Amino acid sequence: MPFDSRPVRLLGLSGSLRRNSCCMSILRTLQEALSSSAELANFPLNEIPLYDEDRDDETRPMPVAALKQAITAADGLVIVSLDYDHGISGTTAG
Repeated sequence: MPFDSRPVRLLGLSGSLRRNSCCMSILRTLQEALSSSAELANFPLNEIPLYDEDRDDETRPMPVAALKQAITAADGLVIVSLDYDHGISGTTAG
């Protein structure tokens, strides 16, 4: 099997929706530190609605379809999320 010379495509997902959160800072730092053999694209989750199984078919919202497509195209995922000290995140509790 021939060696694939294209960069590894990683998809970054932040557990915080804030633009300047610690999670996004970590993803941006990783993005800058990667060599030419890997690339990291960060996917914003701001438009992703709460999960509704009734819409998990052809009627899925466009942001969900775009996320699914981005995950399918990626070679791997990098997920950075906050630690809530065994509690519920503020987004979930709200």
